[in-house]
Amino acid sequence: FCFGGWAQAAAPPATPKARVSLVPFATAVVAGQPFEVGVRYELEPGWHIYWQNSGDAGSPPSITWKLPEGFTLGEVQYPAPKKHVSPGDIITNILKGEPVLLVTIYPPKDLPAGEVPIAAKVVSFVCESQCLQEVANVELKLPVVASAEEVKPANEDVRSRAQRSLPKTASKTAKAMNNFPPN
Repeated sequence: FCFGGWAQAAAPPATPKARVSLVPFATAVVAGQPFEVGVRYELEPGWHIYWQNSGDAGSPPSITWKLPEGFTLGEVQYPAPKKHVSPGDIITNILKGEPVLLVTIYPPKDLPAGEVPIAAKVVSFVCESQCLQEVANVELKLPVVASAEEVKPANEDVRSRAQRSLPKTASKTAKAMNNFPPN
């Protein structure tokens, strides 16, 4: 089990149980125009990672970004988790299969011609019956273009699946309205 941010980690596996990559959702970057990328996991069958709120045990992925000067990040958006109950009634929130964490990147208003390097160090507890800490160093480069008309969507199937898997949130107003008796 993984408890509260630490794990009884076994020796690193000969092959990783989680393959991690950065997936761009646009073919290029325009100065001052936000764009999305995904941190894509491909987990071995039976293995999982933890959600942003891991529950009674575990730890969510830690992502350390390396972006060019002037670039900023939005919040990482996680897909909806699955509830997992381990022996001892330890309840955790997990992600299985091919989860994609979405993040919006905000480039500065002034951007020189060339390429934009985007890199991240992703540290994850990948668990089955025991947990392994895996580290992936991932990167991609996107060209800088002058106008939004030059940017085309990329990896639309991955982006669409990632957006559909985000948690559904109900409006607080709608919930409050449902508490009133009908007229």
